[in-house]
Amino acid sequence: MKIFVAMPRGKVRDSYMDEAVINRFKAHGAEINEMDRQLTEAEFIEKMKTTEVLVTGWGHLDIKAHMVKDSALKLIVHTGGSVGALTEPELFDMGIRVLTGNEYFAESVAEGTIAYCLYALRKMPQYSGALSMRGEWKSEEGDGGTEGLLDQTVGIISVGAISKHVLRIGKAFHLKFKVFSTRRDEKLAEEYGFTYASLEEIFTTCKVVSVHTAASAATRHMINRELLSLLKPHQILINTSRGMVIDEDAMVEMLQQKRFRAVLDVYNQEPLPAGHPLIGLDSRTAVGRRLTGVSPSPMGCWMISKVS
Repeated sequence: MKIFVAMPRGKVRDSYMDEAVINRFKAHGAEINEMDRQLTEAEFIEKMKTTEVLVTGWGHLDIKAHMVKDSALKLIVHTGGSVGALTEPELFDMGIRVLTGNEYFAESVAEGTIAYCLYALRKMPQYSGALSMRGEWKSEEGDGGTEGLLDQTVGIISVGAISKHVLRIGKAFHLKFKVFSTRRDEKLAEEYGFTYASLEEIFTTCKVVSVHTAASAATRHMINRELLSLLKPHQILINTSRGMVIDEDAMVEMLQQKRFRAVLDVYNQEPLPAGHPLIGLDSRTAVGRRLTGVSPSPMGCWMISKVS
């Protein structure tokens, strides 16, 4: 069976595959992408003529049906999470199987979501920054005390592997959940202990709104200006799904106006380019999911940058 590891040399591949793993692939006759970039579409189409098993990772180009229609491809093994933006339904109709690390990574992202809730509600960056950077025992930004996560109402946008773990972990904090989903399953709601609600209800009544929606043409800017305008300063918006799900321009504008607070794990363009308006917010910045190194800001936007 002809195997091709499409992940190029670099940090992403190194984080998933050490030398021992690469050598095991080679022992099975696999070909490895030794370039420091992803394949172009033309290169990909040519490679798929003989490839039966394709191993992909973060940043791989979208695989469209026309790119594999005359290929030998039987199986795609994606080392990342969701394959919504990587593949399209026609691939499954062609008999190509797709495996993903989604279930493995989902619990980790859910853990991060709970951490982001605590991080924002307890005003960790304000107090930490005031003490470590300015030597202030109490910060003006922290006046009024902190809030806890216990017994809060949290809105979940879309039900999937990640949000199910958030629902499960949230029970330890006695959270009340309102969930928006285009497909209602009352048995699932009973099992996980949540109630269904409209987007408008979630954006007006929930202390935390956490977005877990897959990227697609249908979900682009699903969280639009109208919904964002419903949020108030005491509310927190968390996005760990995909940047394009939220109207980023509208969000930036409202964050500049201090309309609400946000914790962002994803962006329209990754990494964010120099001079991006989100960076211009003088945001509290945490590096990676470990939340190391914070700086205070009155804007109420925390930008979580992936380390990969």
